[in-house]
Amino acid sequence: MNIFEGARRVTKITAALIAFGFIFYGAVNSPTMYATYNIAFGKSPALTDEGCPSDSQSEHIYRKTSNDTNVSLTLCFLAEDFPGDRRLIPFKYGKEGGMYGHEKYATDVNKYTKSISDSFVILKGDEEKLDKQWWSKRFSDLGANLGWMLFNLALLFGFTWAIGWIARGFMGIPQGLDKKPDA
Repeated sequence: MNIFEGARRVTKITAALIAFGFIFYGAVNSPTMYATYNIAFGKSPALTDEGCPSDSQSEHIYRKTSNDTNVSLTLCFLAEDFPGDRRLIPFKYGKEGGMYGHEKYATDVNKYTKSISDSFVILKGDEEKLDKQWWSKRFSDLGANLGWMLFNLALLFGFTWAIGWIARGFMGIPQGLDKKPDA
Protein backbone atom coordinates (compact mmCIF):
# COMPACT_ATOMS: atom_id res chain seq x y z
CA MET A 1 0.00 0.00 0.00
CA ASN A 2 1.25 3.47 -0.78
CA ILE A 3 0.56 6.82 0.81
CA PHE A 4 -2.16 7.74 -1.71
CA GLU A 5 -4.09 4.51 -1.08
CA GLY A 6 -3.82 5.13 2.68
CA ALA A 7 -5.08 8.70 2.26
CA ARG A 8 -8.06 7.47 0.21
CA ARG A 9 -8.94 4.99 2.96
CA VAL A 10 -8.72 7.66 5.65
CA THR A 11 -10.93 9.93 3.53
CA LYS A 12 -13.54 7.16 3.06
CA ILE A 13 -13.60 6.45 6.80
CA THR A 14 -13.91 10.16 7.59
CA ALA A 15 -16.71 10.52 5.01
CA ALA A 16 -18.56 7.58 6.56
CA LEU A 17 -18.23 9.13 10.03
CA ILE A 18 -19.49 12.50 8.75
CA ALA A 19 -22.46 10.86 7.02
CA PHE A 20 -23.25 8.73 10.09
CA GLY A 21 -23.05 11.78 12.38
CA PHE A 22 -25.40 13.87 10.25
CA ILE A 23 -27.84 10.98 9.74
CA PHE A 24 -27.84 10.19 13.47
CA TYR A 25 -28.37 13.85 14.38
CA GLY A 26 -31.22 14.13 11.86
CA ALA A 27 -32.87 10.98 13.22
CA VAL A 28 -32.75 11.86 16.92
CA ASN A 29 -33.15 15.64 16.80
CA SER A 30 -36.76 16.68 17.23
CA PRO A 31 -37.45 20.14 15.84
CA THR A 32 -38.49 22.94 18.12
CA MET A 33 -41.45 25.02 17.07
CA TYR A 34 -41.36 28.76 17.72
CA ALA A 35 -44.38 30.83 18.67
CA THR A 36 -45.00 34.37 19.84
CA TYR A 37 -47.92 35.50 21.95
CA ASN A 38 -49.03 39.08 22.45
CA ILE A 39 -50.35 39.56 25.96
CA ALA A 40 -52.41 42.69 26.54
CA PHE A 41 -53.21 43.30 30.20
CA GLY A 42 -56.58 41.81 31.17
CA LYS A 43 -57.08 40.05 27.81
CA SER A 44 -56.47 36.53 26.51
CA PRO A 45 -53.05 35.85 24.94
CA ALA A 46 -53.07 36.04 21.13
CA LEU A 47 -50.77 34.01 18.90
CA THR A 48 -49.03 36.26 16.38
CA ASP A 49 -46.68 35.82 13.42
CA GLU A 50 -44.93 39.10 14.18
CA GLY A 51 -42.19 39.81 16.69
CA CYS A 52 -42.60 41.78 19.88
CA PRO A 53 -43.12 45.53 19.55
CA SER A 54 -40.12 47.53 20.74
CA ASP A 55 -41.97 49.02 23.71
CA SER A 56 -43.14 45.64 25.03
CA GLN A 57 -41.39 43.43 27.55
CA SER A 58 -40.73 39.84 26.51
CA GLU A 59 -40.23 36.58 28.34
CA HIS A 60 -38.89 33.42 26.74
CA ILE A 61 -40.13 30.06 27.97
CA TYR A 62 -40.22 26.46 26.78
CA ARG A 63 -43.26 24.21 26.83
CA LYS A 64 -44.39 20.94 25.29
CA THR A 65 -47.71 20.33 23.62
CA SER A 66 -49.86 17.36 24.61
CA ASN A 67 -48.30 15.55 21.61
CA ASP A 68 -44.81 16.18 23.04
CA THR A 69 -43.86 18.85 20.50
CA ASN A 70 -41.13 21.15 21.85
CA VAL A 71 -42.18 24.79 21.66
CA SER A 72 -40.05 27.85 22.32
CA LEU A 73 -42.40 30.66 23.28
CA THR A 74 -41.88 34.39 23.32
CA LEU A 75 -44.46 36.18 25.44
CA CYS A 76 -44.79 39.85 24.54
CA PHE A 77 -46.31 41.94 27.31
CA LEU A 78 -47.73 44.89 25.41
CA ALA A 79 -47.33 48.47 26.54
CA GLU A 80 -50.39 50.70 26.73
CA ASP A 81 -50.95 54.44 26.68
CA PHE A 82 -50.92 56.13 30.08
CA PRO A 83 -51.46 59.80 31.00
CA GLY A 84 -48.60 62.12 30.10
CA ASP A 85 -48.03 60.47 26.68
CA ARG A 86 -46.24 57.56 28.31
CA ARG A 87 -46.24 53.94 27.09
CA LEU A 88 -46.03 51.66 30.09
CA ILE A 89 -46.49 47.97 30.79
CA PRO A 90 -49.62 47.56 32.94
CA PHE A 91 -49.18 45.10 35.81
CA LYS A 92 -52.23 45.45 38.08
CA TYR A 93 -55.62 47.09 38.44
CA GLY A 94 -56.02 49.97 40.85
CA LYS A 95 -58.68 50.13 43.55
CA GLU A 96 -60.48 52.88 41.68
CA GLY A 97 -60.59 50.84 38.45
CA GLY A 98 -57.54 52.21 36.65
CA MET A 99 -54.35 50.35 35.87
CA TYR A 100 -50.90 50.64 37.33
CA GLY A 101 -48.08 50.57 34.83
CA HIS A 102 -44.33 50.94 34.76
CA GLU A 103 -41.46 51.03 32.30
CA LYS A 104 -40.34 47.67 31.03
CA TYR A 105 -37.99 45.71 33.28
CA ALA A 106 -39.14 47.58 36.39
CA THR A 107 -39.42 45.33 39.47
CA ASP A 108 -43.24 45.36 39.54
CA VAL A 109 -43.42 44.56 35.82
CA ASN A 110 -40.84 41.78 36.19
CA LYS A 111 -42.88 40.17 38.97
CA TYR A 112 -46.03 40.36 36.84
CA THR A 113 -44.41 38.95 33.67
CA LYS A 114 -42.66 36.20 35.65
CA SER A 115 -45.93 35.10 37.31
CA ILE A 116 -47.70 34.94 33.93
CA SER A 117 -44.76 33.12 32.30
CA ASP A 118 -44.49 30.53 35.06
CA SER A 119 -48.15 29.56 34.74
CA PHE A 120 -48.50 29.99 30.96
CA VAL A 121 -50.21 27.16 29.11
CA ILE A 122 -50.42 26.97 25.31
CA LEU A 123 -54.02 27.35 24.21
CA LYS A 124 -55.57 24.12 22.85
CA GLY A 125 -56.26 25.50 19.37
CA ASP A 126 -52.71 26.84 19.16
CA GLU A 127 -51.33 23.46 20.28
CA GLU A 128 -53.10 21.80 17.36
CA LYS A 129 -51.73 24.41 14.94
CA LEU A 130 -48.17 23.92 16.22
CA ASP A 131 -48.48 20.13 16.11
CA LYS A 132 -49.67 20.30 12.50
CA GLN A 133 -46.69 22.45 11.52
CA TRP A 134 -44.24 20.02 13.17
CA TRP A 135 -43.92 17.69 10.15
CA SER A 136 -43.15 20.50 7.71
CA LYS A 137 -40.52 21.82 10.14
CA ARG A 138 -39.14 18.28 10.51
CA PHE A 139 -38.75 17.87 6.73
CA SER A 140 -37.28 21.35 6.46
CA ASP A 141 -34.73 20.55 9.18
CA LEU A 142 -33.88 17.21 7.51
CA GLY A 143 -33.35 19.01 4.20
CA ALA A 144 -31.04 21.53 5.84
CA ASN A 145 -29.21 18.70 7.59
CA LEU A 146 -28.76 16.87 4.27
CA GLY A 147 -27.43 20.06 2.68
CA TRP A 148 -24.85 20.51 5.46
CA MET A 149 -23.82 16.86 5.18
CA LEU A 150 -23.28 17.16 1.42
CA PHE A 151 -21.38 20.42 1.90
CA ASN A 152 -19.07 18.81 4.47
CA LEU A 153 -18.50 15.75 2.27
CA ALA A 154 -17.72 17.96 -0.73
CA LEU A 155 -15.32 19.97 1.44
CA LEU A 156 -13.59 16.77 2.61
CA PHE A 157 -13.26 15.34 -0.89
CA GLY A 158 -12.11 18.71 -2.28
CA PHE A 159 -9.47 19.00 0.44
CA THR A 160 -8.30 15.43 -0.17
CA TRP A 161 -8.11 15.99 -3.92
CA ALA A 162 -6.14 19.24 -3.45
CA ILE A 163 -3.61 17.60 -1.11
CA GLY A 164 -3.20 14.70 -3.56
CA TRP A 165 -2.74 17.10 -6.47
CA ILE A 166 -0.10 19.09 -4.58
CA ALA A 167 1.74 15.95 -3.38
CA ARG A 168 1.73 14.43 -6.89
CA GLY A 169 3.05 17.70 -8.30
CA PHE A 170 6.01 17.77 -5.89
CA MET A 171 6.72 14.08 -6.46
CA GLY A 172 6.41 14.30 -10.25
CA ILE A 173 3.60 11.72 -10.39
CA PRO A 174 1.03 12.18 -13.18
CA GLN A 175 -2.64 12.75 -12.32
CA GLY A 176 -4.52 9.49 -11.68
CA LEU A 177 -1.43 7.45 -10.78
CA ASP A 178 0.00 6.55 -7.39
CA LYS A 179 3.62 6.26 -8.53
CA LYS A 180 5.83 7.42 -11.36
CA PRO A 181 5.42 5.30 -14.47
CA ASP A 182 8.31 3.02 -15.31
CA ALA A 183 10.65 4.62 -17.79
